[in-house]
Amino acid sequence: MKLRIAAVTVTGLVGLAMAAGPAHADAGSVDVASTSTAVTPLAGQDACSTLYVGTVLTGRGCFESYGDKIWAEDLRGDGLRVIVETRYNYDRPNDECHQAGGVGSGGYCNYNMREDGQVSFRVVTRNGATGPNDTTGAWTRWLAIG
Repeated sequence: MKLRIAAVTVTGLVGLAMAAGPAHADAGSVDVASTSTAVTPLAGQDACSTLYVGTVLTGRGCFESYGDKIWAEDLRGDGLRVIVETRYNYDRPNDECHQAGGVGSGGYCNYNMREDGQVSFRVVTRNGATGPNDTTGAWTRWLAIG
């Protein structure tokens, strides 16, 4: 099942907001990334964030509190991997969930997060496992883990 997210502004339900759509590049400028956190996440997930490069939907990351899972999905055939970077509001090192299977591939990373903590994540693209990010989305708001 594929989910299509419209470019509209929505606020409410669980306090998340969806951005007004992808950032558009001016003539002669480079593409920029924008991230939107969906109010209605995919089935079973608490929150999802999408990454656009210019107007092209490039990747998606989601958080699922049941099982402490971070999902990563590659939505663009550009040769880059989609990575979901996570940070925590407690003394746990940041994590990265990599999706290197190419366009249309997705999967999750299963972490053991502290139930009384919070997590924030962002979707990025990178050429390979290490090195600088090619495109970096915005961090989501802090989300309750448990």
